[in-house]
Amino acid sequence: MRLTHLGAEGLAPYDLIIVGTSFAALPVAVTLASRARILLIDGGDVLERDDATAQTQTDDYGHFSDGYWAGHWIRAVGGTSRRWSGVVAALEEEDLQAGRGRPGWPITRAELADPYTRAAAWLGRPRAVCTPARPFGDTLLAAPLSHDTPRRLPDLALDLARGPQVDLLVGHTLVRLVSADRRFVEGLVLCGRTGAPRLWPLTAGQLTVLACGGLGNAQVLLQPLPDCGVPVGNESEQVGRYLMEHPHVASADVLVRTDRLPPPPAGFGPGIAAFRLSAATMTRHDLLACSLAVQGPMPAAADGLEVQRYFERAFGGALAWAALFARTEQEPAATNAVEVLADRTAAGSHRLLTRCVFSARDLRSIEVSTRLVGEALVRARVGVVRLHNRRIYRETTGGGHTMGTTRMGATPGDSVCDASLRVHGYGNLYVAGSSVFPSVGAANPTLTIAALSFRLADHLRTRLRAA
Repeated sequence: MRLTHLGAEGLAPYDLIIVGTSFAALPVAVTLASRARILLIDGGDVLERDDATAQTQTDDYGHFSDGYWAGHWIRAVGGTSRRWSGVVAALEEEDLQAGRGRPGWPITRAELADPYTRAAAWLGRPRAVCTPARPFGDTLLAAPLSHDTPRRLPDLALDLARGPQVDLLVGHTLVRLVSADRRFVEGLVLCGRTGAPRLWPLTAGQLTVLACGGLGNAQVLLQPLPDCGVPVGNESEQVGRYLMEHPHVASADVLVRTDRLPPPPAGFGPGIAAFRLSAATMTRHDLLACSLAVQGPMPAAADGLEVQRYFERAFGGALAWAALFARTEQEPAATNAVEVLADRTAAGSHRLLTRCVFSARDLRSIEVSTRLVGEALVRARVGVVRLHNRRIYRETTGGGHTMGTTRMGATPGDSVCDASLRVHGYGNLYVAGSSVFPSVGAANPTLTIAALSFRLADHLRTRLRAA
């Protein structure tokens, strides 16, 4: 991979243009580097810069405000991989299925099995981290979280360093897309750090992948046209809807017999013990998915030692205090959305307004899931839970996961792109990343983002070979 600039030939030398340089972009480039001429475009630079960060400022309303989204929208090479905490988990089969008030994904868990394995290896994790959750008692599933040192650039792009097929253009913002016939993208309007936005033509045979993040993808596809027509890529009028996060909160304290916690699958590597409820239990109580991780040890509360001694006698073994930390699904709501404002960034893009509000069901799912997991742990004589109502209903926040604004589906009536991540109606435009999630489950999105991009790379390889 080499740094480049746009000369007289413009974009003409490239088979594939990828806008973005993070978890959604790099798997595509790594897979296709030996088969196509690729241009990666990043609005930031190799290092984070204040002028690039200023481009991500949004007007925020709801439970995520005061620059929350901008703090997780990184305009620099590597994107959000610079902030990744190192937690990895795969979605379960029921997370992709329609039901409990959520749309289904247009792909199955089986179709993600191989991409998940490749994504895990790329992130430096064993394939065991992709193992589906296993039953633990009648109502629980053991669903451990992989947690190890995050793999970042340059390690994520080592395969790109060995060949001349991939160029990197930094300091250029994609302002909007151009298409006269609404069947193919015919040009990209780019703006460098100096100068005015400029149109760079494309042919129908050149493929473009938007991998700019949960807000960045929506921002490009929402940009008004000079004639006030429908933005290119938003003919479905679905872009920007269904903005989602993963509600995060330490929903309870737990006294736990660590020797009775379920072990991870063989070869899993470093991780955190976690539980989720069975699909039947979630359906019976009308709950969204919730992962409850045992994170500790932690200091005992004021009455903690007395309580601990009592339950150690009752359970017949040593107990330790820990937090039961909830990472939870947020239900998709069209009113949780992003929209463009009249004012613009320095590059000429219309800035975004965000609105994202927890529903009563979002928070109730945390509370009821915590209670049910606590009851199951008592029955199994593994632990006892002290639930924190105020934390759940007053202190729940997010995990820095921006999802859902360009979701995939079967038709333009309910989605922005299809199962192959191609934008409905366009022959050469794709979107990648967590913005395509129709629902979000309770798993950290990093592994699924990368898996979907490896799957997209397979699709694009077929197209490029045919061309």
